[in-house]
This record gives sequence, structure tokens and C-alpha cells, in this order.
Amino acid sequence: MSLFDLFRPKWRHSDADVRRQSLSGLQQPILVELAIGDTSGDVRSAAASLLTGESLGQVALSAPDRAVRLICIEKADDRESLSRVARQDPEAELRIAALRRLNDQTAFVEAARKDADPAVRTFAVVLVDAQASLAGIARTDANPEVRRAAAERISDESVLPDLLPREADATIRLVYLEKLSDGDSLLQICKADASPSVRALALKKIVAPDETPVTLRLTGQGFGVGGRLGSRRTLPRVRVPIVGTRLPWSGR
Repeated sequence: MSLFDLFRPKWRHSDADVRRQSLSGLQQPILVELAIGDTSGDVRSAAASLLTGESLGQVALSAPDRAVRLICIEKADDRESLSRVARQDPEAELRIAALRRLNDQTAFVEAARKDADPAVRTFAVVLVDAQASLAGIARTDANPEVRRAAAERISDESVLPDLLPREADATIRLVYLEKLSDGDSLLQICKADASPSVRALALKKIVAPDETPVTLRLTGQGFGVGGRLGSRRTLPRVRVPIVGTRLPWSGR
């Protein structure tokens, strides 16, 4: 113990254990100071755990110690501070922690569109409700996992005929295709999609077992498709390329 410790408050004591044991009952400004700047990680964390109100946001935004920031994020309920943390924290995991504490569609859309880390964008996309925002993310994001998350959230079938042919990843096109019921769009996919699995699923959705079957005529170029779809609308006769497509019910 230093001689000077006799004249200092205990929260300034040279012994970290003494400082930590003195935290109870301290005013918020002193706790903020200790949470941000104390030389002991244990003291910083203990001080952070005693913060309340606006002090939590202040420390969450400024503390160098990751553990201290996380403690504050998980206790904070200040929307403005949490939104700033979600935008500014240098660690993706803590930006996600801030988003988890929010109930703010504006913050979710911003993170889903702009965050530099695909993991944060993927997490944020799952929280987005606006179909137009989801469609925009699905159309433009460079990361397939983000686009897949957006695709799985899209429920507005009217945007699918535009999104599906733009999507480079066949597995994501299959996500869209599962939701698509428009006969003309399905026929176009049968004719034009580069993936055998996508073409096969589109054709299976047209020739659904529980619907009035359409006429299939096997030709050297593909299938001639005609007849009626479940919507009772007559389909035009077209030849559907099936190169490399194995139809599960035909054995071919």
C-alpha cells in the first residue's frame, strides 16, 4: 500500500481489489470514469455492471475495453445509443448485440444494407419486415448468405419474377421458386434457367400431382407443354429445354 492511499478515496486506491470493493454506492460519473479508464479489467467490468441510464450508452460508445462495452450494451435500453453502437462499434459481434437489443426497423434496414460485415448484414436482414427493403437487399448484396436470408424473408410473390432471373446462385433461385406460383413465370424458368435442378422444380410445379395435369409431349428438343394449369388458364404449347434435367417421376 502506498502512503498516498491514506489520503485518497478508496476508489483511487493503488490496490485494485480495494478499488473494486469500494464501488457500491459511488455516483454514476465516478463509475463511468472507472469503467472507461481503470487500469484493472476486473474493476472496469465491475464498475460497468453498476451503471444505469444514460451512463450505459456513454460507456458503450467510448470504452476501449470490449468486455465493458458488451456489459453496457446488454443492459442499455436507450434507442439512440444502441443505434449508434450498431453503426459504429469496431467489432461485428457487438454491433449484432446492439441490434438484438433494438426494436427499430430503421436501424435494422441500415445495418442490413450498409454494414461492412456479412454476418451483421445477415443478422439484420432477418429482423427486417419491409418487403421493398428485402427485395433491394436480395437484388444488390454481394454476399450470397445475405441474399439467401433476404430471399427467405420475402413473401411478396410479385417481386419474384424480377428477382429470380437476376440471382446467380441456383440454390437461392430455388428458394424463390418454392414461393412462385405464376404459370407464365414458371414456364419461362423451364425454358431459360441454366440449372437443371431449377428447371426440374419449375416443371414439377407446373405438372403438380394434385392439379389437373397438363399435356407433356417428349421431343428431341424438350417437352411440349400444353393443357390446363390448376388456375384453369390454358397454357401455351411450348418446348421446354430439359438438357441434363432428370425428372423424378419419369425415371429418365
